[in-house]
Amino acid sequence: MKLMVMLILLTLLSGGCADQQVQQQKIVQIACGNDFSLFLYDTGKVRAIGKNSSGQLGVGDTEDRYELTEVLLPEAVSEIGVSDDSAFALTQDGTLYTWGDNRCRQAENSAEPAVPTPIRYQIKEQEKVTQFALGWYASYGLTESDVLYGWGSKLGLVTLEDLNYEPIYQAVPLPQSRAFPIVDGKENKRYIPPKISKIDISNYTIMGIGDDGTFFGPVGENIFGAIPYTPGEIVKIAAGRLFCVLLTAEGSLYLWGDNFRGELASGDYQLRKVPLFRSFAEDPLRDVAVGPSHILALTRSGKVLAWGDNARNQLGLADRKEVLSPENIAFPEKITLIATGFHHSDALGESGKLYAFDANDYGQLMTGDQTSRDTPTVADLQSVVANPDPVIIPEFSQEVAIAATMEAFLTESGRVFTKGPGDMGTLGTATANSHEEPTYVPMSEAITQIEAGLFTFTVLTAKGEVYNWGLSQLNSLGHDHKENKWYLTPTQVPLPEKITKIRSDMYSTGALAESGNWYMWGDNTYGSLATGTKDYAAGPVKLETPVPFAELFPSRSYWLALTAEGEVYQWGTWQNKFAEEMYMPDVQTQDLKYQKIALPEKVIKAKSTAYDNFVLSATGNLYAWGFRFKQEPQIFLENVQDFVVSPRESDFLALTHDGKVYYWGYNLMEPYIPVEIHYPEIIRTVFPGEGIFYAAGEEAMYMVYDTWIQEGMKTNEFLVKVDYRYKK
Repeated sequence: MKLMVMLILLTLLSGGCADQQVQQQKIVQIACGNDFSLFLYDTGKVRAIGKNSSGQLGVGDTEDRYELTEVLLPEAVSEIGVSDDSAFALTQDGTLYTWGDNRCRQAENSAEPAVPTPIRYQIKEQEKVTQFALGWYASYGLTESDVLYGWGSKLGLVTLEDLNYEPIYQAVPLPQSRAFPIVDGKENKRYIPPKISKIDISNYTIMGIGDDGTFFGPVGENIFGAIPYTPGEIVKIAAGRLFCVLLTAEGSLYLWGDNFRGELASGDYQLRKVPLFRSFAEDPLRDVAVGPSHILALTRSGKVLAWGDNARNQLGLADRKEVLSPENIAFPEKITLIATGFHHSDALGESGKLYAFDANDYGQLMTGDQTSRDTPTVADLQSVVANPDPVIIPEFSQEVAIAATMEAFLTESGRVFTKGPGDMGTLGTATANSHEEPTYVPMSEAITQIEAGLFTFTVLTAKGEVYNWGLSQLNSLGHDHKENKWYLTPTQVPLPEKITKIRSDMYSTGALAESGNWYMWGDNTYGSLATGTKDYAAGPVKLETPVPFAELFPSRSYWLALTAEGEVYQWGTWQNKFAEEMYMPDVQTQDLKYQKIALPEKVIKAKSTAYDNFVLSATGNLYAWGFRFKQEPQIFLENVQDFVVSPRESDFLALTHDGKVYYWGYNLMEPYIPVEIHYPEIIRTVFPGEGIFYAAGEEAMYMVYDTWIQEGMKTNEFLVKVDYRYKK
């Protein structure tokens, strides 16, 4: 009996010591990605928390984690880093481990779109890696022989060709070199400094600092060049989505690039092609952390400054206003480490306390819940979200609408879910918060139809009322606003009749009333509202049509209408001047009134884009004419059941009567030659998006990125995955 008691006591004591040991481990580096965080401890271990859809937590699966979980690394590491949904770790002896999103093969040389377990990435000839930079599309490794290798996709801004997802190792061309490194046994004549001391990536453009203090990176009109600095002056490179920051040894900054959100701390929104110097002489900077469009800076006295985009309170200032000059974030103690990601930030205090703020959808702030924090809040490293709220659609989605990078799903019960960036109010959830998974939009009535504009969504209720939300540009929402205005929640459009159908393009919308009248509102720059002028219209305008229109089909500049008899009318102004002058000289700028189009058979659907027109006949013939086709309508594809066009009118899908899907558009070498997308079942419906397409079969809904199309051409197979149909 005594022996049993002693064993129990020893077990409890050892367990307690283990917990205490974990708590005593010191955090030495933090990396924040897209709704997930990595923490490197002084023991060389790494722990992760948050979103894990691409395996970015490195825990062996793709299930989200709502508590700190150890990353499955086989050995201790000395450095970590993240980019969007990918991550890496580097050991002291130069061994590199990568994991997470692998759609561009930036983490592993395989066709697997996700790598959930860290794998050792071996650069050719087993060279040790001294530095690593992970971008959205590509990866770069600097080896002990001072050669910089790049692999993945889209290395174009450093004059390398797009690698088409094949990891071809090449020395990145940098100017002012007298050394010709040997790659694959051949002398590489591309210039590279004798030694690079630091690297980073802006979007997919590599930047570096030579040992002579020279900076290499994008300058001017995205041209790779060299900017000379005093040797040893630059101590860190940090890159946002479209801007760059250099931290100097004296604690000052050089900033240049995009300034749309005040990223350059210049007090204005002016883009800078030449680096802008910003001194912090009163309290020099020790470190900087950069998000897509915002910056945190740590001073030597332990204060944290912030500026740039603040639509989601990512600056921790609680006011959601863009900050054009550095402002102090209030902390109760001195800060020693900072990190920021897409939607959340972490800061480590002198006492060892961790502070976190902004988005918390995946419990990444470690507060024990999923509530976002507008200001810094003390995180509990032992916290667990016991019953996380579901972040998926719990029922079948019968319709999908996509506005730019925001998506909306209309379910069978008439509910709407949205996902994506929310900084323009496009999600309709009463905040500017972004959501990586579908989130319910509260509506008092069931929704029967949803349409997308560029940054807007418009819905039709069962009562025949129309609501919309998002960024109103040129009165695109019909609420009489010439200037831009954000609508964060569904707002009713003032219409005099009950509506039965809605149609939207990027900046304008049409609504069909029970009486057969059509009402339109939005941008009239190209005469889209059929008023006979290009003047601004305050609200919904009633169309005076020559014959009753059964359907409208929108475009940026031209609108097409279809009668019950299958005749096609168009109005508006041809937007593309080159096409107007070189190919369609008969299209005049005064074509603001209705024109009938001569077609050989009855039409059931039509679409006018910025360059071309497509119409579908009742017999399944898809006709095309315009800039890329002959001036007279010609059959482009046969046996077509339906076709859809992306929001920016650059990509197309056609569904045939036998359930096959064809793609043509921007991402093909021959953009107007249809290529089949292969699915594991017969497809019954297709939905368009910007850079993404959905297809619904009898068993599941599938998603395919347009960038996968070109890769699939090699094997005639396309990557697909189940997405947003059944509750998991």
